[in-house]
Amino acid sequence: MKTLAVVLAGGLLVAGATAHAGGKAEHAAARPYFSDSASHARADMARAVGKYKPCLECGHSGVIESALAHLAWMKIMRPEADLSAMRESLDQLSVAGATPAIRYKAYLTFLVVDDPSMFAEIRNGMYNGSDELFAAISKTLRKNLLGYNDRKYVREQ
Repeated sequence: MKTLAVVLAGGLLVAGATAHAGGKAEHAAARPYFSDSASHARADMARAVGKYKPCLECGHSGVIESALAHLAWMKIMRPEADLSAMRESLDQLSVAGATPAIRYKAYLTFLVVDDPSMFAEIRNGMYNGSDELFAAISKTLRKNLLGYNDRKYVREQ
């Protein structure tokens, strides 16, 4: 009888834990990867920039790539935000980042920080991760680059 009670209790614990984990997964899937415009409107941008700077210098590629995506999104959502404190870090990462992905994403983020108006159409999209955002930035850059051939992003030949 005791064995049956222990087995039943163990089964209930496992079932409860499984149900609880499933609820967390559903909740996480429902939440967007990036903050919405209302969150950005009330955000303390100086504080946010201060929090992302150490992320760019941490040495972990996943953290760096995520921070780059969030900085780019922040500038897209709030073009007036002053991210000048990040320019040196972005420049350094775009040239000497540990991986090609970091260098490329830092370059794209630098372009967004430098000219957010070029990427204004991205603001209306829904992105499930940093790779989707950077793909949209890259697509917008390719699409608009011919129109910007008289600007600073295209070298004269």
